[in-house]
Amino acid sequence: MANGSNGRQHGWCLTVSDHDRLRIFIHEFLVRGLIPWAERMIRTLNDQVTSRRGVGKSLFKKWFGGNKPSEKPTNNTTVVYTSEAPEMQMRRLADLAFMFQLYEIAYQTYHTLKRDFNNDHAWLAYAGALEMASLSVFMQGSQTQRQYPHHYIDSAITTYLNTCRSHQFATRATLLSTEALKSKVMYAEAAQQFIKMTSEDSDLRSALFLEQAAHCFINMKVPMVRKYAFHMILAGHRFSKSGQRRHALRSYSQSLHIFKGKDWTLAEDHINFTVGRQSFNIKQLDNASSALRHLLCRESQQTTSQQSAFLKEYLFVYKQHLQQSATLTSLPQLPLPLINSNDTKTWLGRVDQRGENLQAVAVNSFDDDSPSAAWQQLEELLVRNANSGILPASYKPSVQCFSSKTLNSGSPMAIAGECVTVEVSLANPLKIPVVLTDMALIWNFFPGLFSDDKNQDDTPKAVTNEQLNTAKNTVARALIETGVIQEVILEPLETKKVHLNLVPLQTGELHITGVGYSLGSRSPNQLTTEQRPSFASSITVHGKQNLEVQGPRLNTTKEEKCSKMYGPDRRLDLQVVPEMPLLEVEFHGFPQTLACGEVQQTTIQVRNTGCDPLHRLTVAATQWDFFSFGHCDLPPDSSSPYQVIPDQTDPLEPERVQQPRGYSPVAEVPIPGSSLESGASVTVPMWIRGPTSTDTHHIDFMFYYESVSKNPPLSYRVLRHRVTLKTCNSISVRAMAQPQVDKQNTKTSESLTVTMEVENMNKTQDSTITEVSVLQVSCASQQWILQHLSTQRNVDIKVSSQESVFLCFKATRCQDCLKESGEGSIKFSNVTFDQHQISSSTPPCSDFHFKSLQQSHTDRQNIQQIDPQTSPQELKNNNQSSLSLIVFWKGYQVDETGCSCAIVGQHHIHMNSFGVPVTSPPVPKIRMELSPVVFIRDSNSAPNQITNEASKSQLVRYCLVHSPQMEHDFHKSRLCFVSVKLVLHNCSLEDVECEVTTRPEVTRVDVSSVSDLSATDKPKSQTFTWSGLVLTRVQIPIGQTRTVPATACFCSAGVYNLCNFQVSAALHEGATVDRMFTVQQQTSPSIITIYEAP
Repeated sequence: MANGSNGRQHGWCLTVSDHDRLRIFIHEFLVRGLIPWAERMIRTLNDQVTSRRGVGKSLFKKWFGGNKPSEKPTNNTTVVYTSEAPEMQMRRLADLAFMFQLYEIAYQTYHTLKRDFNNDHAWLAYAGALEMASLSVFMQGSQTQRQYPHHYIDSAITTYLNTCRSHQFATRATLLSTEALKSKVMYAEAAQQFIKMTSEDSDLRSALFLEQAAHCFINMKVPMVRKYAFHMILAGHRFSKSGQRRHALRSYSQSLHIFKGKDWTLAEDHINFTVGRQSFNIKQLDNASSALRHLLCRESQQTTSQQSAFLKEYLFVYKQHLQQSATLTSLPQLPLPLINSNDTKTWLGRVDQRGENLQAVAVNSFDDDSPSAAWQQLEELLVRNANSGILPASYKPSVQCFSSKTLNSGSPMAIAGECVTVEVSLANPLKIPVVLTDMALIWNFFPGLFSDDKNQDDTPKAVTNEQLNTAKNTVARALIETGVIQEVILEPLETKKVHLNLVPLQTGELHITGVGYSLGSRSPNQLTTEQRPSFASSITVHGKQNLEVQGPRLNTTKEEKCSKMYGPDRRLDLQVVPEMPLLEVEFHGFPQTLACGEVQQTTIQVRNTGCDPLHRLTVAATQWDFFSFGHCDLPPDSSSPYQVIPDQTDPLEPERVQQPRGYSPVAEVPIPGSSLESGASVTVPMWIRGPTSTDTHHIDFMFYYESVSKNPPLSYRVLRHRVTLKTCNSISVRAMAQPQVDKQNTKTSESLTVTMEVENMNKTQDSTITEVSVLQVSCASQQWILQHLSTQRNVDIKVSSQESVFLCFKATRCQDCLKESGEGSIKFSNVTFDQHQISSSTPPCSDFHFKSLQQSHTDRQNIQQIDPQTSPQELKNNNQSSLSLIVFWKGYQVDETGCSCAIVGQHHIHMNSFGVPVTSPPVPKIRMELSPVVFIRDSNSAPNQITNEASKSQLVRYCLVHSPQMEHDFHKSRLCFVSVKLVLHNCSLEDVECEVTTRPEVTRVDVSSVSDLSATDKPKSQTFTWSGLVLTRVQIPIGQTRTVPATACFCSAGVYNLCNFQVSAALHEGATVDRMFTVQQQTSPSIITIYEAP
């Protein structure tokens, strides 16, 4: 042992001979003194016990009892033995044998004594004998075959506790017994004895024994981990009650390793909260804040009040920790709210929050983060147009919103002086509101990387706004303007996306590293829904959270496939380049709903908010025939989108317009001087025409512009905008041109009969357009001029809901046009039904016409049918003889408030072949679905089953054969009869039975499956009827044709459509009477013209 005074050890002055003499002395003392004395004492005690203890005395004591205690002793009833009593002599003998390792003799003696003490009800001596007997067996080890009698010491401990009320002796016996049990790997029994000794008398003793019981559970052959953790928590609780805070913290910390990450959220919350409290009590603020932090990082099952207490405790402890840590150079990490860094989006621009008074603002949103094929096609189209149709080799689609869906291997390129917006997803996992104040982005900036100064340092110093130094923050504000959100309230379990922005003022590298904010709370009992609370008085802690995005996982090489390797993601590492022009476009008066073909005038305001001028401003859209631009200096009349020609203009005189070589999908925005200076704005009129199909349309606009300066950092810039437009029904136009054969010249037709059917497609019950008026029909052709035939000028033609009107016109070939056809001029001839004539050759009418014509050339599947064997000369003549019709209409639309307003529109009909009907909007072609292939042995045993409704409506094709025109003198005969032949052809693979009726209301067929194209939906003429034929049935074999004669009766001259009958068909199945007939489709009208004989 070391001496505390001089540091020397005891015996430092002893010599070697002194050590030898000491060893000899000890040996002689043991051999000649102690051992012989022990032998004599054992022999003497044994003789005395034998002589003094006889059978009679024992029987006398047993039968008569003497002065013995009762069988139910109390705390005051004890047995006191004298030193000369046989029991005491035997106990001295047993103790002496135990001291000199004579464990067998000691056990036999203790075993005899425990029976005598039990008979004498000497409970304290009885418990001592049991304790020593079990220890004697234990000390023998492997020399005896007896099992360790742990029940002896269990009885001894119970007697000490319950009978003798001696907790000290019970503690001693427990410590000795448990060590013996643990040495024999009996950890379960040892743990039970430790747990038995826990009581409310001593918290410290109970804590120690609970801790030892926990260690017994963990050291078992099959470790009981949860029991270990549970008893460690109980031990920590008793340590805490006894004032041992460090031991309590140690116990709770050890149990936390077991419960952590096992989804025992309530138990883990209790442990973390207790660890935080105990750490705070012993001034370990770092450990306390770390433990309390875990209470807020995930969803919890705690009550609202308990979560509020957790948050307040954390804020209080963490604020104390920050006040003591005077060496902080950066902001601390905060646990709330939860931020998913991979959901972070970087947008090169500002999210415009202006105005509800604007119909639309051409700025992008964060919804455009995924690269769309439509946007890429528009951008490629604009780049090709700017480079004479050639796509540069260095072309890459521009990306303005960077997210996890984009390729972020390269750094985004931000413009100096322009805003950069970052979208951060915040989640509140608690059931209480969380308040964030003074939220801003944390960044590191390396200035001067794009400067022209060659004397600057190669490694510029980084500037950050995270520094707590006021002077350094002043320098940071001079380089980057950081936007601050004053307050963000996250409701319980709410996920909110916030937009944080900053404006770099100098070129360089900008790295966004995190989000800084102040975290606060408020008691939920103080919140009211009627009044927004103020959080100024709550405890707040200013800190940050880092934004660490993870790139895509690499899966190319073998090493990358076998391990988890991720590529770079630089969406938050921006390069700031010099200033460039910045375009903003505002749409004024843009409607949300349009009728099909409706034309409205809107305006767009083009503004350059950048530092440099811009030029070459163009725009493209997914539906490029949707809009048309006017001139900014000559806006049209606001009351009508069309220009009106004075009444004195001869309507028969065609207007000549040079035919464009082809309308490009890219339109140039007309701005004065072809450039826009910095800070300047221009308002440009724009006409829009509703799509011809009723649906919700998403139309994408992309504006393209370039900088006027030389060698800009970006060769071009684009601006995206999406318009959502809903269209409703207006009218449907169906027209067909038939040549009038001249008797003198049968080869060339100099005139055409153009028939047109205009139908109001609005339903009566929910009509938005109550009435439609046909204002004008114009013809655009190189050779044909349109004239009145069955109509007159200044005659108001109105069509109500679900009604239609038939019009007939005459088109004559212009002789002067034949010589000028090679010049590419288009003649616009007008047939007017209104008092004013619309100028169809000027924008926007001509623009919409030529764009529709260009669109029809790219998609002729329902418009033009050309024989593959047609010669090129015939094809050229066919194209030169084509004509287009423009139908101008006017309707009165009723809005939700009941107010009526006038709307105008135009429909286009492009006819390239004679005798072929054309509709606008075009009718989609119904494809006949074939039945699945079935392999059978006998083809006659399984006939082809046609179950599709569309296939059933195409079993039979039919047409009318009659004279196209006829003259009749109605003064001599009031009725004109015309012979008509109905030709029916079986197109199916089975026999068909047809039913023909001229009065569909008397037929017995089921018309529930009649499609919208059936003849029953067509209006009927009131001056035309069928004579004779009412209902007939015809059987048609496979591939055969049958003819049904009929007679049409007319009472006045005019143009008539004879397709007002109904043809139904069903498969012929023997003698079946009740067949299900299906109405067959009729695709083209059959027109006849009745002239009044001179």
